[in-house]
Amino acid sequence: MSKLNGQRPEVLTDLLARARRRLSSVRPVPVDAASRADLVAGTAAQIVAEFQAERLESHLETVDETEERELVTEVIARLQGNAGLATLLADESIEDIWCQGADVVWVRRTGGEREPAAPIADSDEALIELVRTLAAQAGINEQERRFDSGSPILDMRLPGGERLHAVMEVSPRPSLAIRRHRLLRVGFAELCARGMFSPVVGKLLEAIVRSEANAVISGRTGAGKTTLLRALASLLDPEVRLITIEDTYELGLDSDPAHPNTLALQGRQPNVEGAGEITLAALFRSALRMNPDQVCVGEVRGHELTVMLHAMNQGNDGSLSTIHASSSRAVFSKMMAFGAASPEQLDRSAMAQLIADGLDFVIHLDQTPDGERAVSSIREVVASDGETVVSNEIARPGADRRAEPYVRPSEAQQQRLIEHGWDASDWGRWQ
Repeated sequence: MSKLNGQRPEVLTDLLARARRRLSSVRPVPVDAASRADLVAGTAAQIVAEFQAERLESHLETVDETEERELVTEVIARLQGNAGLATLLADESIEDIWCQGADVVWVRRTGGEREPAAPIADSDEALIELVRTLAAQAGINEQERRFDSGSPILDMRLPGGERLHAVMEVSPRPSLAIRRHRLLRVGFAELCARGMFSPVVGKLLEAIVRSEANAVISGRTGAGKTTLLRALASLLDPEVRLITIEDTYELGLDSDPAHPNTLALQGRQPNVEGAGEITLAALFRSALRMNPDQVCVGEVRGHELTVMLHAMNQGNDGSLSTIHASSSRAVFSKMMAFGAASPEQLDRSAMAQLIADGLDFVIHLDQTPDGERAVSSIREVVASDGETVVSNEIARPGADRRAEPYVRPSEAQQQRLIEHGWDASDWGRWQ
């Protein structure tokens, strides 16, 4: 008979809460699955042992050896209650996982195919528990990254590098989306070999980075913007003082041995009282005070754009960032909208001038007819004319939507690129 006198559910809830707190304090967080499993098992055993000691000190009857093992096993099972999800994450052909409730699960594979998958939790309550467990295992500070009625939206990076976004109570059922980046350490040459861009276009991209031009990578969701940004950053000299700014850690350049002098900054959402928010714009201002050689912004989404453009205008060259847009030309419309909504409320003429003075190139990604990701357009920012950003599309989509040389950059940019290894004759036969 159990020594807990019907209190087993409450005891398990308490043990689970203790284990989560203990796991959330672990630094550094184990990266590989086996080490994380060992950490969870060890933590569960330690928590239950402490529970036994507390009962003994309080002159309460301790549970017997069999029930102690059962408690440890159940705590481990609840902490690792992600077997279905772990199966999906182990499948390297899966890039996106979408879950609307515990039993409505869809995945998108690398080739773009979408298909339903098995449930990843027994109930919606178990799904919420799963998200909280993942946050604890990832070492997330629960005071900042809660997932409950008071904080129904959670955005976090899993230990394996996947990005998880979960919601509850703002949708009919708790839901989550997981985006995984298969190419966390992909090199520039490897992307060329995979067909993201041709060798000729690759030489131009390399010169853009080495000349410390300011560039933004555009594309739709899932186009490969972050992957390309990582690859471009791999071209930087190792001693470069690099600062990355993101709303959720995703680039991972600070953990790459190729970038030993890198600081990663992450924004923070306000707490339940509406205080404590740290915006990307605030982080960008802070980054500029920390003497960076170059700054990478994971994705420009709002007010941080104007801060970034001002910094580019003040000589902080070599900035790289990404932006969600349907074409290289549409980037300017998106930026205009961000400028109008910024605290400065810049009109279109002022914004056009700011873009023209700060930004050098737009590199756009699209999908080929066979579903592969590819650079489809490269646009040089030339000047502004009233409310218009004047630009030249120096590489245009070919028959397979991969970028092909179209016209040479302006004379000023040509000279700058040539000084950093670009051969203008690559573009000669397209004049």
